Amino acid sequence: YEMVPVTGVQTCALPISIEVYGAPQNGASPQKVAAAIRLPSYLNPNLAKAVEPGQGGYRVAVVFAPKAGLSGESVCKGKAKGGQAGPDTKIFAVFCRSETAVLGEARLEASSSFTPGEPGFQIGMRRLLREIMPLRSPFDQGDRGCRRSC
Repeated sequence: YEMVPVTGVQTCALPISIEVYGAPQNGASPQKVAAAIRLPSYLNPNLAKAVEPGQGGYRVAVVFAPKAGLSGESVCKGKAKGGQAGPDTKIFAVFCRSETAVLGEARLEASSSFTPGEPGFQIGMRRLLREIMPLRSPFDQGDRGCRRSC
């Protein structure tokens, strides 16, 4: 037998763009919101980058105070409308592949101060991202232990 060292976990190598629609309670800029978001460790957290909405590719869209009835498909097509979040913050997050595919979506409601720089913001966003970008793809079949393929 030969020992083969394992040097790390395989991660997704594609950059993940972060689009922000609307604003948190404190009115933080999209750049500050995106900078406070950390991708799950099974993706490459160093490849996250803030972009203007509508850039396409693999991306996470974060919508603060989403309009009623907003769908993941509309968000991926760049038709999201967000607002200024109030004391009861509502967020809709969607993982998109270009304008054609919703890979995951989830909603979060927070009743406390939910702004970049607050510990609750990072915890809540981490939960949202794990929900929309799970370690295992929901499309995997069997028990192969495959990771989501980007």
